[in-house]
Amino acid sequence: MSTDRDRETTLQLALECLAGAGRLRLRVTGASMLPAIASGSYVLIRRCAAAEVMPGDVVLAKTADGVRLHRLIEIRGYGTDAWWITRGDNNGYCDPPLSHADVLGVLTSVEPPEPATKLAAWRSRLLSAGLHIARAA
Repeated sequence: MSTDRDRETTLQLALECLAGAGRLRLRVTGASMLPAIASGSYVLIRRCAAAEVMPGDVVLAKTADGVRLHRLIEIRGYGTDAWWITRGDNNGYCDPPLSHADVLGVLTSVEPPEPATKLAAWRSRLLSAGLHIARAA
């Protein structure tokens, strides 16, 4: 079982890879970016300067809880005083504002999850809900 400390260490290593190599491949969890990015998809993030990102881009940002991959909706203000407004495509509300320093990179590609992975995820959800799936003979 993964601990908070393990999760933080993994996150630190991932961010160091992004800083050093300029690219990072991550597996997405959650449904906030549906339908554009499904849970289980792998995404490629490219390190970038704040000036390279425009509204409409999907950005990876550092948050108090870790990282968030959401669409940039608006930039309010200019330069280092600007606030970046992001929102998950499947969310009806915007995230708390970010500073330009919180933006770590921009999405460059998405690899959808494997069909077998999707099936296993649905099976797991049904089983956790108390439903049993019989296998065909």
